[in-house]
Amino acid sequence: MSNGPISIGSIEQFNSLLKSSKIVIADFEADWCATCKQIAPLYEQLAKSLSRPNAVTFVKINSDEQPELLNEYGVAGLPTILIFKNSKLEDTVRGAHPHQLSAIVNKLIQEAGSIELRNIELLNADKDAGPVRVLSEDVALEIQKPFT
Repeated sequence: MSNGPISIGSIEQFNSLLKSSKIVIADFEADWCATCKQIAPLYEQLAKSLSRPNAVTFVKINSDEQPELLNEYGVAGLPTILIFKNSKLEDTVRGAHPHQLSAIVNKLIQEAGSIELRNIELLNADKDAGPVRVLSEDVALEIQKPFT
């Protein structure tokens, strides 16, 4: 379980995380942004629950401190959440839209079958028993992918 999102201090740090983590969820925000404060509790909880080293990384990027990252990714309004998979931009959430953010995170959970999970217990691990259910300390996943 993570302590929450990583605060980005430089473009180099962000690029390093893009290369080292399979999925990166980047929240572009600002201290003065009221809408950013609305989505912050959900984002923090998702980060604490779903972050996995080198697999799923949640980051916060302060727009006033990192304007070059805003320019690089064309961020025009706050909050903007960019979702990267294998260093490529996959999805964007503009504004405080908790249902849209949750839907994207649920999609990531469905794809988690290809992410290495540690300290887990497998239930129904027989291909004739249906989907595999994975229990970890803080997240329960149901993987629908068939056995090969």
